Amino acid sequence: MAEKIAGFENPAGVQPITLGSLDHLGVDGAHRLYWRGVPVVTRTRVRLDWWQAALAIFASAAAVSMAVLDALRFFGLGAD
Repeated sequence: MAEKIAGFENPAGVQPITLGSLDHLGVDGAHRLYWRGVPVVTRTRVRLDWWQAALAIFASAAAVSMAVLDALRFFGLGAD
């Protein structure tokens, strides 16, 4: 059995990958991951509610505006 990391346990039914089983992993020329010749699905979609999307847009706009203001201040073009 593999060593346990302090404070970490796999969920029920999840087995750790041992060094011997790493031979089953593979990568093709397009960097896609395979397990025993079968492609591993590594993508998931995230769906946000309308308010989460609005909050993300607001936070992104605030971060961009702060970056622009700091850049202007750095070059001496902003108000002090």
